[in-house]
Amino acid sequence: MQGERNGPKNQQWRPPPLGWFKVNVDATIMEDQNKEGLGVVIRNFEGKCTAAAMKPVEFHGSIAFAEAEAKKFGLEIAEQAGCLPLIVETDSQEVVDLVLNRKGTRKEIFWLISEIQAILLRMQQSKVQHVLRSGNSAAHSLAKLTLKQDTVFSWLENIPESILSVISDFEK
Repeated sequence: MQGERNGPKNQQWRPPPLGWFKVNVDATIMEDQNKEGLGVVIRNFEGKCTAAAMKPVEFHGSIAFAEAEAKKFGLEIAEQAGCLPLIVETDSQEVVDLVLNRKGTRKEIFWLISEIQAILLRMQQSKVQHVLRSGNSAAHSLAKLTLKQDTVFSWLENIPESILSVISDFEK
């Protein structure tokens, strides 16, 4: 498991290296309804969306916890879809630092981070990296769309055109 920091102030999504998949994850929160939406977009080295997922969950009061939930959900979808090797991108630097042991915590997020680390170890060939929101907009758009849903949706193939259009609208 490796980590990288991305530097530019405004970045676009970039495809992973040949033979790899990239999993972009994000969480969006609606505090007044105690709800969060998790969004996952998985693309191959050609930039083709190979899987996507949305999941509404209860908000636990911590943005970092919500972002970690999105990361775990993204890894679960990637495992189900057989998308290996993979790079996982999130716009939460705090979660990246926790997963890569650059930073420690004694909060309840510790157990979720431990689960994420165990999944990454099981996957062997994986990288975790931070990306700016501008490079993570497709996952963010699905997370926002999830706030209007009460059902988990995942597409491991044959992604609906309506979802593909939401993803591509945010990449321009």
